[in-house]
Amino acid sequence: MAEKKYKLDVYLTHVLSQKEEVRTRMAEAERKVQEEKDALAALQDRLDKLTESKKLRQKEYWDGMKAGALTAAEIRSKKHYIESIEAEYRDQRRKYLAQERAIQRAEKALAKVRDEYMEISNEVKVHEELKEKWLRERKREKQRREDRSIEEIGSALHERRRRENRG
Repeated sequence: MAEKKYKLDVYLTHVLSQKEEVRTRMAEAERKVQEEKDALAALQDRLDKLTESKKLRQKEYWDGMKAGALTAAEIRSKKHYIESIEAEYRDQRRKYLAQERAIQRAEKALAKVRDEYMEISNEVKVHEELKEKWLRERKREKQRREDRSIEEIGSALHERRRRENRG
């Protein structure tokens, strides 16, 4: 008798390949979240440097004003420089807020892929358990056939001996 194949083997193979594809997408989504967080950290560094620079320039400006050592042109120049730092800070702050939103979008995408991965993993687990159950049943069925064959052989031998002893 030809060996039977598990009827859902093709589907199980398909689901396993889907699981691998989702795992790859999940790794990509995790990488994207990390990239977005790294970009946010770089923006935070830039904001910190701008804050420090502004504090330093303001201190120089006020120290010069107190000492009366600045000319009108120097005062305008220092004020203009401080204003340019503030403008750049505002621009960087907008980028920072936009980057926070990018992180949130990337994390939502990652959560969605993780949910999909859990769903497909559960489906794979169910089908693998069904296949194992089917294989155990096939093994028991084969054992029962072998036991029946042995029993039939034993009965046939017993019947033959009985006839030989009679005859």
